Amino acid sequence: MGIRDRAELIRRHHREDAEWLADLLIDLEEGEPARLRLVGACGRWASLTVRLRHTVAMRRIHVFVAGRVQGVFFRAGCAEQARALGVAGWVRNAPDGRVEAVFEGREPGVEAMVRWCREGPPHAHVDSVDVLEEPPEGEEGFRVSR
Repeated sequence: MGIRDRAELIRRHHREDAEWLADLLIDLEEGEPARLRLVGACGRWASLTVRLRHTVAMRRIHVFVAGRVQGVFFRAGCAEQARALGVAGWVRNAPDGRVEAVFEGREPGVEAMVRWCREGPPHAHVDSVDVLEEPPEGEEGFRVSR
């Protein structure tokens, strides 16, 4: 049974309460950003929405970038790229001279951010990127720290 079949089954048996879930399943299958319509705004559906968002195709990567990466607009460029890709997380200068960042979102965007870190902005010189996989925590937005 494919996703579209499951979505139709949900629509038939649960009517309006699950209509948004059926639409979400189809959106996810087609690679579209999930659009969540909470019909009958009920706390249990909102809770399910949060759980679905954090478990469906979400990935979290923690990177440490070494080289000439501070004072070259690395953090600003990183934030701009992450926001353009719809990736959540944060970036900051580490006390040891590296840049540290966390990227969370759908796999293609997170992987694109790791690739971007290997190059950095024009004036950076990246020597190495250490990559750690972590469980998603539900980051929202992308922020720059000092």
